[in-house]
Amino acid sequence: MVNWQDPARVAADYLAFIKLIHVMAGILIWDFVVNLPFDMSVFTKKRKLRWTFMLYLGCRWWPILCITVILVGMDVGHKINCVLQRLVKEFISQRPAQTFAYLSFIFASALIVLRIWRRAKFSTAIWDRNKFAVGLASAAWLASTGSYLQSVHPSFQYTRRD
Repeated sequence: MVNWQDPARVAADYLAFIKLIHVMAGILIWDFVVNLPFDMSVFTKKRKLRWTFMLYLGCRWWPILCITVILVGMDVGHKINCVLQRLVKEFISQRPAQTFAYLSFIFASALIVLRIWRRAKFSTAIWDRNKFAVGLASAAWLASTGSYLQSVHPSFQYTRRD
């Protein structure tokens, strides 16, 4: 049986996790660079800027910021002061990474909800502009956004007052 508390086992698992994160970061960065000409065509006004493009940019830029913060937090190569390490972990690495990840999900979910709301060919074939489907998707998006806000920002936490 595997001893999961063995320091050698923990170190091997941590190294595998770091390698996995770096592979996923490479795939994300590759996708970002490949699609960058489309973004630049909008910024250089070769394509018309629509308001939904801002959601699209959020879906692309928030994950890049998230993975950058995670990689910076993981790739500290030398020992640092314990107080500084705690501050880096709490305020520079953990909370912004969580916030950026949640923003990515919020923007991606908003694009899906907009796809259901709009009267496009593909959504018509699936949903047939069903008001129940639109309402359900909107309620799910609002519930997940509220859940993300509650978990990220401490002022949204419910505290019981006795």
